[in-house]
Amino acid sequence: DCAGIPAGDHFVDSCGDCVLESSDFDGDGLADQCDETPYGDVELSISVTGEGSADVNYSSNVDVFGYQFAVSGVTLTGASGDFDAVSFSAATGMVLGFDFTGASLSAGEGTLVSLTFVPSVDGATISAGDVVVTGAGGSDLGVTGPADADVAACANNDSDDLCNVADDCADDAENDADDDGICG
Repeated sequence: DCAGIPAGDHFVDSCGDCVLESSDFDGDGLADQCDETPYGDVELSISVTGEGSADVNYSSNVDVFGYQFAVSGVTLTGASGDFDAVSFSAATGMVLGFDFTGASLSAGEGTLVSLTFVPSVDGATISAGDVVVTGAGGSDLGVTGPADADVAACANNDSDDLCNVADDCADDAENDADDDGICG
């Protein structure tokens, strides 16, 4: 064998080390002792789904048990997902998700969380930073992404400073200036 023992059980692992045993928890082909992310890897991306909504998607080689990250560039109004505990702060942009029962999101691809936010007349760029994603036993996963995503300007029929979804008089730039309850 590699240790010079006749009929020995030593072997050269994926790190190039002569060992008696080796494990690869995340199944990526690298022995845990030389794997920078031995508990798994997850790649995140942001997909804008509307003028006030976006999904954070994942691709992972292990089950995902929780996440936390800070959203910037937009003002959050909601966060939802498959975990029973998903919360957000509009003030800080922090989003947190986990499951009290210990449930997880399956390895593979899927939606980590769906976000809603205040649409913008000028458009925006949504970003996520300070990202932590956890695997089994609370272990940190190696995280790649997500890249920033552009959010198109909202619909604004009357070219005022309000998006149609927030404008009681979407076709009237004066927005019922005389307060008579009638647009125009």
